[in-house]
Amino acid sequence: MRINRAIHSAAFQSSIIACALTCGSTPALALGWKGVTPLHATQAQVKTRLGKPSYETADRMEFNRPDGKAVIFFYTEADTKNLSLAPSLAGKVLTVYFYPAKPRKYDLAALKGKTRSVGRGATSDGDVMTSYDDGERGVSYHFKKNETSIWRIVYYAPRAEFARFNLKGSAK
Repeated sequence: MRINRAIHSAAFQSSIIACALTCGSTPALALGWKGVTPLHATQAQVKTRLGKPSYETADRMEFNRPDGKAVIFFYTEADTKNLSLAPSLAGKVLTVYFYPAKPRKYDLAALKGKTRSVGRGATSDGDVMTSYDDGERGVSYHFKKNETSIWRIVYYAPRAEFARFNLKGSAK
């Protein structure tokens, strides 16, 4: 397993300690997907890790892979200005949406016990969706209707880590 040296830098460790002291809990690093970590990976690093995207715009890349489809969204300069976020986030990964080619079945009762909240909503197609979210680890498991097979997994920055970049104050 390769570890990004930036994670071990003194500046990064200082930021994590400062966040732990100001957020009141031990911060968790974002869960990465295939080496792509929200808040840390840049567009160039994503291309290095995953190759040429099948679709690309300034704030989005899509990759069709044998294991599924990944849609990666990036912060833009407009996002950082409009949302009062640190300008250093521009060009970095906001979220990774992964749609597995072979969806794994989950025990939803056990998953509910491992995550922090359960939400209900609708997909862009109007299907009922249930999400099992863990904001402390930065992962959300999404299921269509009452299915036990995963529809998509969303990776994002944990709340405590994201709070470091919120210029208005700590994220809630």
